[in-house]
Parts: sequence; structure tokens; C-alpha cells
Amino acid sequence: ATTEIYTLSHTTLFRSKIVDASKNKILAALYSHLNDLLIKSISETGYLPGGISESSYEHHKLLDLIENKYSEAAKDLMSTHISNSTRKLKKILYGE
Repeated sequence: ATTEIYTLSHTTLFRSKIVDASKNKILAALYSHLNDLLIKSISETGYLPGGISESSYEHHKLLDLIENKYSEAAKDLMSTHISNSTRKLKKILYGE
């Protein structure tokens, strides 16, 4: 339970920092409306084997790429991260 709470709060903070750093008002508005759905997704996908460690690795790598201004690599990894999260959620919801 402690890992679950830590991971949820860590992931929510990570996403908030990325949205804030983007200084993109449209992204901020979308994020504020999608945050509850994203939290539900995290709480569902974190239970899959490797779900927490995979997301944590991707988050740390994304921060590293952003800090070092590797925008294309960060964009590619974010796309991969979203695809991986979608795949995990489909596995839970539909058994795919």
C-alpha cells in the first residue's frame, strides 16, 4: 500500500511538473480536466508486473532528456511511455 501511494503521488507530481514546465496553457487546461482519469489509470496499471518500475524508469529518463534539452528524444520517449501505459491499461480492461 505504501508503494502504491508513493508511486501515485510521485507520478502525479511528475506530470504536474512537466505540464508546468511546458508553459502551455492548452496542455495545462487539458491536464486539469484529465487528472482524475490519469490517476485512475495509474492506480490500475501499477498493479501489473513491472508496471511501477517501468513507469519510474521512463519518468527519470524523461526528466534527464528534458534537463539536457534533448527535445526530440524526450518527445519519442513520451510517445513510448503513453503507448506502454495504454497497452497496460488495455491488458487490465480487456485482457489484451
